[in-house]
Amino acid sequence: MSPGDHETRARAAKDVRSWSIADLGSLLDRENIRHAYVMYENGEVRLSHKALAPIGAFFELSHDFAKHEAVFFGREEGIETVFTAFVHDTRRGLAQGGLRLWPYESVADLLSDGLRLSQGMTRKNALAGLHWGGGKGIIPLPPSARTAEEYKQSEFAEERRRLFEAYGRFVASLDGVYYTAEDMGTGTADMNVLLGQNRFTTCIAADRGGSGNPSAHTAWGVLRAMQAAWLHMRGTEDLGGVRVAVQGAGNVGAPLIEYLHRLGAKLIIGEFAPNIREDMRARYPDAEVLEDHNTIFDVDAQVFAPCARGNVLNADTIPRLKAKLVCGAANNQLGEPHDAERLQERGIVYVPDYLCNRMGITNCADEWAGYLEEDVQLAAERVYPDTLRVLRHARALRISTAEAADRLADIAAAELHPVIGHRGRRILDHLVRSGWSAGTTQKRTPRLAFVPAAHEPRIHRQAERAGAFSGNGPAVAAMPLSTAARPHLGMFLSPLLMDVEARSRGNAARRVIGLDHGGAALQYAVRESLPYDVNEITRADFVLACHDRHAAHDAAIRHQLGQTGIGFDPKAWLDPMSAETSEVVARLYYRLADSGRIRPGEYGGYRCPECATVLAASEVVDSDDGERCERCQSPVEQQISEQVFLDLGREARELTAAIEGGAVSFGDTKARKDVLAQLRDLKPICISRQSWWGNELPGRPDEVLSPWFSLAALAVEAAGWPREAAPEPMATVFVDSSFLARWVVPSQLIALATYGRPAFSHIEVHGAVQIVERDNEDEHPEERFDEDRYQYRTVLRKMSPRLGNVVEPASLVQRFGADSLRLWYLLSLRANDRTAVVLTESHAREARHAIARLNASLSSLLAPGTAPRETQPADDALIAKIGALGDEALAAYTRHRFDIAAKRFVEAIDQLAAYARSIERDPASGSGRDTAVRLVPVMARAFSPLCPFILTRFEAEVVQALRDRGRGEG
Repeated sequence: MSPGDHETRARAAKDVRSWSIADLGSLLDRENIRHAYVMYENGEVRLSHKALAPIGAFFELSHDFAKHEAVFFGREEGIETVFTAFVHDTRRGLAQGGLRLWPYESVADLLSDGLRLSQGMTRKNALAGLHWGGGKGIIPLPPSARTAEEYKQSEFAEERRRLFEAYGRFVASLDGVYYTAEDMGTGTADMNVLLGQNRFTTCIAADRGGSGNPSAHTAWGVLRAMQAAWLHMRGTEDLGGVRVAVQGAGNVGAPLIEYLHRLGAKLIIGEFAPNIREDMRARYPDAEVLEDHNTIFDVDAQVFAPCARGNVLNADTIPRLKAKLVCGAANNQLGEPHDAERLQERGIVYVPDYLCNRMGITNCADEWAGYLEEDVQLAAERVYPDTLRVLRHARALRISTAEAADRLADIAAAELHPVIGHRGRRILDHLVRSGWSAGTTQKRTPRLAFVPAAHEPRIHRQAERAGAFSGNGPAVAAMPLSTAARPHLGMFLSPLLMDVEARSRGNAARRVIGLDHGGAALQYAVRESLPYDVNEITRADFVLACHDRHAAHDAAIRHQLGQTGIGFDPKAWLDPMSAETSEVVARLYYRLADSGRIRPGEYGGYRCPECATVLAASEVVDSDDGERCERCQSPVEQQISEQVFLDLGREARELTAAIEGGAVSFGDTKARKDVLAQLRDLKPICISRQSWWGNELPGRPDEVLSPWFSLAALAVEAAGWPREAAPEPMATVFVDSSFLARWVVPSQLIALATYGRPAFSHIEVHGAVQIVERDNEDEHPEERFDEDRYQYRTVLRKMSPRLGNVVEPASLVQRFGADSLRLWYLLSLRANDRTAVVLTESHAREARHAIARLNASLSSLLAPGTAPRETQPADDALIAKIGALGDEALAAYTRHRFDIAAKRFVEAIDQLAAYARSIERDPASGSGRDTAVRLVPVMARAFSPLCPFILTRFEAEVVQALRDRGRGEG
């Protein structure tokens, strides 16, 4: 982006800081806007109205804008304020978060608060194990009242009722993407009013089927977190005699004070309201009740519990604290993220607010599912082990507790809801399509011959039953898919390319695809999910948990491969942890040991204390504060230990000769050079691990083989060994560049050592899948506003569960169909670039629009009842043009240039769409249906490998059209 563009964006964002709430309302009125949105996906911000451009700029430069899926604005006649709903992340479930009624001095304050609070709700729900996403509603206090408390008075009763009825209609219009609840400035009575206008309201009165005020449960959750943290720090959870300073004696602070009093804690209470202070003195005569509540930061306390407003832990207050533990119920306690490091530097243990104050939303979630108070009590007890898990995670990684909680929460938030998937995104798509921002009702869409959600699964099942994916020709392989995490877009490119290759061969190819058991990565993922330390459970239970995680991810991967149209033979599915493959692994080990290639030796390398195993050099990464484990990011230790090594020096020379002689080929010269360099420097490889999970290391109990050894065994098993003494190499393998050295080369060497032939003849290397993300480059001091402090930019990032940025293919298949997803992948390929495959939003839209145009055009041309017409020159010209494009695509398949084939497909669709439009304008200009009947087989022959579902469906339409005309099945 040019400097001028940045300056324009910064000026627009700064303008928002000067807007009052009334200014925003006037803007919406002036532009006649009743509904508006700002949406974000894959690095791009989308606005419903150009008038919102300054708000879009504000979000782009805001540190608080964290890939929020949508922010909604509403306005209603006769209401003197605006409505907002912030939807942060709906992967784990529909957005849920309380409705805040509060005075805001500026629109910037409103937006920043909503962004922070909604992201906090995503993390709170995820860390609590709830299947909700994160959202927040905010109504700026109307100008008729000065404070939220004043607005509760009887003189405002009618105005307040009308306000909440109007907001209820606003929530109803969002079709359930956001569920609301009570929050600061709102209460159960307000929720009852909202419920009269929509069915997306929780925290309603008990006599209406709700749960009422959750404050007591929230206070109990805070107490249990405080006890867990004290155990972590002092080895005991007993708070008797511990000096605890509680800031705020309101809805949550008051019951927390009561619980602490019963446990014998020495209480110091800070409260703003004089009447509440007097009540506290009367009820707790032994407590110290501060006259000036602001002095609570200076008292001699061991624990500080903020239970009032947020932003109380900042550069001014943190140096004043004498406490060694901060644990309280207030939301957004940190003034800015860096304050977590400030606390850590002072040796203060901080329990993140959304970890311990989550019982309000837990209450609402239970209410939504049918309220059971014992469920809520049990959920409050879960705060205790979850707090221990976060604190131990922070200690192991040597990071702040806030960062540890964020990491664990972001990983959990990236998981799709087990029943409804990413339904929130589908609702957002529907709101856009239905004209929500224009205030219109849903538009009726024309009936199409092909509806992805209805037809794609059926087509895939029919192909499986017909044996389409169990060819007996040359084998085509893809790198194994890891069960360390749920499936995501980054995993599916290799299998997709394999599928396109197999289909382009006429489905004669034998397909080889399987699982990587995840090794240390899966083991660490299980450790992260355990409520207690791994040493507190037995080895057998931990291994069982790993097996359960592996099996669940195996099932999810198989299911999503089918949804994406990637064919595989379930009977030939390769699983390194299956009994059959485990037997092959052991047999391979003994074969290599008998030949003298395996021997013990000293290993001077690295050990990860968190993964509890030795690491290969490739599993260690440099960071600003030393070397860390690639998988869990824990600091590593150097050590010398006794390990098991595999010496493949002779095979390295044989593979070098095969590559130089052309027996093993590569799709690009860089991969070839990299492999030759690896072989030239190859040393004996350590194959032992001291993990609890993996294929057993023969003869060494309590140890397992390195995952790459198991994967190499999987490769030789797929080639045909030991069923065949010397199987033929697999024809082609598609692999991520990072797996070239980790999997392909070891598989080639072990195959040579085992039966004298390489595992693969031709190796096609592609880049790692990356997505576009927004990232603000910090160039200025913290004291400045975000638009002065940050330079807006977009960056490329790999999908990683650790980063919480994964997107499951299933979510996109549900939204747009598998053909659109497949075409998006293929359009994103770049010639001669093996470093990255960038899934940009522009390519996504190009793919979606292309499939939509193909669907609409063929549906129109093949519509029943169309009378036959004479062939026109335009008909033959169209078939010739698309036939030529198809020939180019067929030639591209043989060179593995699937990107070229995809581009030719889009060009063919453009030609077809132009023809369909001309027929609409002048039916006599072409034969229409007859041309489509002739054209579909031409397109299917050339482009079905790319997008099999829609073309298969229209082939069936053509057959039906021929039957209708009495011309046979054709």
